[in-house]
Amino acid sequence: MHVTTLGIDVAKHLFQLHGGDERGRTVLSRRVRRNKLLEVVTSLPPCVIGMEACASAPHGGRAFAQLGHAVKLMSPKYVKPSVKTNKNDARDAEAICEAVSRPTMRVVAIKTVDQTDLQGVHRSRSLLIKTRTALINQIRGLLGEYGVVMARSPEQVRPALAELFVQRRVPQHIRSDNGPKFAAKAVREWLQRVGVRTLFITPGSPWENGYIESFNGRLRDELLDRELFDTLWEVQVLVERWRQTYNRIRPHSALGYRPPAPDAIAPRCA
Repeated sequence: MHVTTLGIDVAKHLFQLHGGDERGRTVLSRRVRRNKLLEVVTSLPPCVIGMEACASAPHGGRAFAQLGHAVKLMSPKYVKPSVKTNKNDARDAEAICEAVSRPTMRVVAIKTVDQTDLQGVHRSRSLLIKTRTALINQIRGLLGEYGVVMARSPEQVRPALAELFVQRRVPQHIRSDNGPKFAAKAVREWLQRVGVRTLFITPGSPWENGYIESFNGRLRDELLDRELFDTLWEVQVLVERWRQTYNRIRPHSALGYRPPAPDAIAPRCA
């Protein structure tokens, strides 16, 4: 019996494989680590490989296609109806294998490397625009409390700040975090021309940064957006484990590649 259809449940480290023959019978069901996945797929005869369309799926699809396999990426919403009760990795891979065998299944085109690069540029630009818009909205809100109304335009930020300087006199410093959002070259040059010095917060000090942008962003990108939680207890355990690693083990470039825990100041309990 040979594998004619293979479903792969994509993950970060462990991949669940489910293979079926021409009659739909299960002939392969195993879990494979990332560094062994390509070796296992290479040992299989040319077959149809199905995966859910996600961030890392196009890279695997390109690699499997070079081995002679027919790779099909599917939207997760088309795979979900095939998942049996008590969802787990093995049942997800089985559902993918079943879904990809349907002749009318809609598939997602596999992005080329050039398409991936171009999409990365667009996403980076969108992130910069989003960050700039958030900063401008915050400035508009703060200026509104002093009676300075600013139009919704990036070009109006410096004129509005200049008007505020005229009304309230030029400040000695403008404090911000040492990041790309406010430390833009144009802003720094303009502040230097009007005689305002920039004063950055201490790197790696969350007590001086009320938003803790880096921590929140990494928590969202590395944990919350990558895991499926079944219970509140599971969320609490995984978040606390991630927090301990972030504070006590992970090196931070802003702190000379040391974890922040040795320099953190624990708040006193009343």
